[in-house]
Amino acid sequence: KVQTVMSFHACGGNIGDDVNIPIPKWVTDLEFQVPELFYRDQRGDPSREYISLSCDELPRFPGKRWSEEEEAEAEVERNRTGLELYEDFMQAFRNETKDFARDGTLVEIQVGCGPCGELRYPSYPLSPREHYPDGWAWPGIGELQCYDRGMYLDMKKTLGRERPPILL
Repeated sequence: KVQTVMSFHACGGNIGDDVNIPIPKWVTDLEFQVPELFYRDQRGDPSREYISLSCDELPRFPGKRWSEEEEAEAEVERNRTGLELYEDFMQAFRNETKDFARDGTLVEIQVGCGPCGELRYPSYPLSPREHYPDGWAWPGIGELQCYDRGMYLDMKKTLGRERPPILL
């Protein structure tokens, strides 16, 4: 029997973690080209645990890998959104493992999104950052990680505001 875990987040750097598996290099390599990529605190320090939810609907990621026939037919290769990345991965996984699911070998699939695999905003930097070289320490309060360009664009679209109501 096989249980599959799809972790769309970094692993490690949290309380009790003894491993460190960052998100893929091809994602972190996009950091300076895609200002919406990671959540950022009010000082601009990024949280590299997970791709910001603001990328869900923004076409900022490299396009699909085409077959030679598809590439010849495609007029322009377009970028994909964050949600399309996840969808493409899961469809490819389904296509490659459908026989295992049918015969009962593959019995469970878990999907981890967000910091520590939880679908939530990061609120405390356990890993070192420019302004917190030792990371966050308990006890302490968390802070909003919504200061990346994508979250500002989402706030403007949703609330009509350019900036959060309070900047410390």
